Amino acid sequence: MSIFKNVVNLGLGVIIASKDKAEKVANELIKKGELNKKEGKDLVDSLMKQGKETQAEIEKTVKKSVSGIFEKTNIPTRKEINALRTEIAELRKKISKEVK
Repeated sequence: MSIFKNVVNLGLGVIIASKDKAEKVANELIKKGELNKKEGKDLVDSLMKQGKETQAEIEKTVKKSVSGIFEKTNIPTRKEINALRTEIAELRKKISKEVK
C-alpha cells in the first residue's frame, strides 16, 4: 500500500506547510491589532485541528478506495499471501514426512 503511505506523507507535508502559513496569517492579524496573541494561537490551533481531521478523512477515503480496487481486480492482500505461504510451508512439511 505504498500509495496510501504517499498520501499520508503528502498530508503531513500539507499540514506542516499549513501550520507555517496559518502562523504567518495569525501573526499578521496580531500586528494589525485584529487579534490578540491568545486569539492568534487559538486560530492556529483550530486550523490545525481541522487540517488533521480532514487528513484523517482523506486517509480513510483513500484506504477504502484502494481496498475496493484490490477487491475488484482480484489482487490478493498481503494477509492472504502470507496465509498461502504458511499453508505451502505446512504442505511441504507433510510431503517431506511422507517421503521419508
